[in-house]
Amino acid sequence: GEWVDNGWYDFTSTAYSASLSGSMEIHPDDIVPTAQGDNMKSGYGIKESATAAFSSNAPVSHYAPAQTAVAYFPEFGYDMYWRLLSCSGGNTATFAFKLLTSYRRIAGPHLGQELDTTVADMRTGNYENALLHFQNRVGSTMLSDIVRGLIGTLRGDDQQMYFKMLVFDMRQIEQNNLKKEAGKRPKQMQKYSMMMLFCILLIYVVVLSVEVVGSLGSFF
Repeated sequence: GEWVDNGWYDFTSTAYSASLSGSMEIHPDDIVPTAQGDNMKSGYGIKESATAAFSSNAPVSHYAPAQTAVAYFPEFGYDMYWRLLSCSGGNTATFAFKLLTSYRRIAGPHLGQELDTTVADMRTGNYENALLHFQNRVGSTMLSDIVRGLIGTLRGDDQQMYFKMLVFDMRQIEQNNLKKEAGKRPKQMQKYSMMMLFCILLIYVVVLSVEVVGSLGSFF
């Protein structure tokens, strides 16, 4: 058989409404020893929760509840660094800021186990001791630099410049590692370099051709 378009259709319009509201709360972490209500000394952790309430009279198959909330920080100009809050789901979804656990998803199995142990130690004991034990168990120079900055923050020191320099140093190390890795594959790098050179030359040829054709058009 075949389908024939007769040129006429009947449409039905159905109106729905929806509303979305949100709120956010920030409090000292449960184990902050200096916390007095919502006040605490610098250098300790916070817990942050955002609630998004969604409602609609449309069928459930027509919409999805709030799924993502992201936290930005004034120390970095509300730019560059951010944290994805974990979601509880549902039309009234709660998004929570978790200490270290955000990195648990991307960590390997061994580092993930160490993070689990460290988070448990921090929740049941002293922040500084937990970080030092974490540093000693892993035995990484880069991790030691990070822990040194975190401990300084716990003691109330302004570590913003320290961490900016640390980020710069780590990027340099990453670039050097990439160069060493590229040096192990000279044939592949030569092939890709030739491909890049060819692409650049092709772009120049196309641009010059367009300019020449445009210039010739003005003479005729």
